Amino acid sequence: MMAPVIRVLQLVLLAGIVVLALNLPEVSVSATPLSFPLVRTVKKEPRSSIGKRDDYVSLTSSATVAYLIRLQIGTPPQPVEVILDTGSFELWVDPTCATAATDGQREKCELAGEYDPRFSSTFTDRNTTKHIAYGKGGADIRYASDSIIVPGTDSQPLQDVMFGVATFSTDIAWGIAGIGHGNGFNIHHNNLVDELHTQGITNSRAFSIALGSQYATDDGVIIFGGVDTKKFVGKLHQFPNLPPQVEDNSIGPWRYWLEMNAMGITKPGSTIETRYTTSGMPALLDTGSTWSYFPQRIVDELQMDFNATIGEDGSLDVPCSLRSEPGMVDFTFGDLTIRVPYKEFIAELEPNECSLGVLPRSGSRDRAILGDSFLRSVYVVYDQTNMNLYMAPYAKCGTSEETLSSEPGAAARFVGQCSDPAAGGFFHRLYTSMDIWWFILAALILLLLMLLVLWLLAKNKEEKRGAYKQVAGGVPASSSWPRPLHQIHEAGPKWHGSPAVPVAASTSSTKASTSPTSSGGPVSRARRPPSPSWVIVPTTRPSVVEHRRLNAIIDDLDGMCKPSIQNMEPKIPDEKE
Repeated sequence: MMAPVIRVLQLVLLAGIVVLALNLPEVSVSATPLSFPLVRTVKKEPRSSIGKRDDYVSLTSSATVAYLIRLQIGTPPQPVEVILDTGSFELWVDPTCATAATDGQREKCELAGEYDPRFSSTFTDRNTTKHIAYGKGGADIRYASDSIIVPGTDSQPLQDVMFGVATFSTDIAWGIAGIGHGNGFNIHHNNLVDELHTQGITNSRAFSIALGSQYATDDGVIIFGGVDTKKFVGKLHQFPNLPPQVEDNSIGPWRYWLEMNAMGITKPGSTIETRYTTSGMPALLDTGSTWSYFPQRIVDELQMDFNATIGEDGSLDVPCSLRSEPGMVDFTFGDLTIRVPYKEFIAELEPNECSLGVLPRSGSRDRAILGDSFLRSVYVVYDQTNMNLYMAPYAKCGTSEETLSSEPGAAARFVGQCSDPAAGGFFHRLYTSMDIWWFILAALILLLLMLLVLWLLAKNKEEKRGAYKQVAGGVPASSSWPRPLHQIHEAGPKWHGSPAVPVAASTSSTKASTSPTSSGGPVSRARRPPSPSWVIVPTTRPSVVEHRRLNAIIDDLDGMCKPSIQNMEPKIPDEKE
């Protein structure tokens, strides 16, 4: 009976090993994740300068918060800070600080560093110029090639990277590091993401970003070629990168578009989400935009739910006290819902002056731009190699970086190690972090183990039942083990070493009889108990525990028989008698 069950278990375990081998992420030895922190800076400027965002370039000079990375360009290296932007695809430096929007931005622009080609021995002029237009302002650039050291690659600088050097710009305080779709998509040369892959720093054209909370200055991190499993909750949900969308009546460039199915709100004190009608639309993930942009009807519904007042610039002004309320703004993508807390969705522009992180978007087509007011609550993997996007709720519980391979769907196999107190406990986190096939395999193994236990219990019960039937039927003792009762009595009262003891014997009491002795006196003699007609014959040899129990029974019988044995001693009459 055991052999078939063991064979089935072996097959199940073998199938599990095969599944593990097919589903474990590929680990590369040729490249490791390249990660470095994002520098969060606040750009103070008049509220009147907040304007609408251009459809084509994912940057607005009115952003109140910017996320920067530090590069070192040229030989010897010259440090330069640039804004990280997933909505554009060009790297350029050296904005004209004198034309920045405010005095504060001019000061930060001057502190951000400047690249001077005259002081680099590895500089090459490409003799090509370009104008990049923004919704407010723009930049004229001249292409150059030089070595660039990205944080984390100090021993392996990127060689001959093509980028732009601004000859003039307006209303821009920092250069731009565009990490959107580059060569073969929007431009005809490698951008920063392409060079990291081409020069062997990363295994694929993929990277992940966690912006972190707006109240922390050191939570943000970008990892080229890897993920940090201690920066998100549950599994990474996979979404296809949508093709270029219609922007301003024409097809725009390749961007990180995905389908947003619904948007809504969960008010404080409620567990029921209120979804906005016709809120499904393509959405762009854009770290270069502080605000999120929606069609006017969505902004109107947000205004009513928050009881907001409309500012002169179109912003939705709300009391700053709302940031401490436990409400959520909900964004649904397939089977994933990202819940953005009020405290991350509301920005304080001036002391005690707060606004929702949204603005209305112009245009007749339904499109959404999800900026930092959304991205602070989500962990995103951008995979240009396989044209996929991956998202999971953001959390921070340490650091554990893993390498991303170029295999399709590789990011979906990583599971976040952080827990979400609002997720419903351990089993809910387990469910959300595992693929359905793992559940099926685990359920099959558990079912087989339960069947095995039930079979063993049934077998044990059947053996006991057989033993009881033998007792009831009076099975004669035909073997040398266990020993019959009369043999045990003949062996004397020391039965502790006997391998078995019969549990049934004659209940007749031992009576003393009197017979004459050689001296003529009466002698008391015990009558030997009659031999039993049957004993128990177990079908299997007892275990150690059963043997100990049998010895305990023997001890009890030994104690019961000692008084009878003492009565067998001859009684010597008193001399006086």
